[in-house]
Amino acid sequence: MDTADGLAVGDPQRRLQVIIDSATGVFGAMSAIMIIVLKITALTDMVLSGSVISVVTPAWFNHKLGGHTGDTYGAVVEWTEALFLCVISSF
Repeated sequence: MDTADGLAVGDPQRRLQVIIDSATGVFGAMSAIMIIVLKITALTDMVLSGSVISVVTPAWFNHKLGGHTGDTYGAVVEWTEALFLCVISSF
């Protein structure tokens, strides 16, 4: 937040003074809010993607095999993890 406040200052000579000041300014508060919103949005997308994969994968196994066994449950975990990592890396 201090860095955002410092970067918002037009006078290059005052930037370090503003960064060193412990009081949070408007630009610092706005940057903190935006970072929190971005993180929540990213986590929501990840949780949503993971949920879709974890529902579709066992449904596909059920369709192909007509049910589940211990092996297919293990495969669902591994496939979901692998596909989820692929989704995350594509962002």
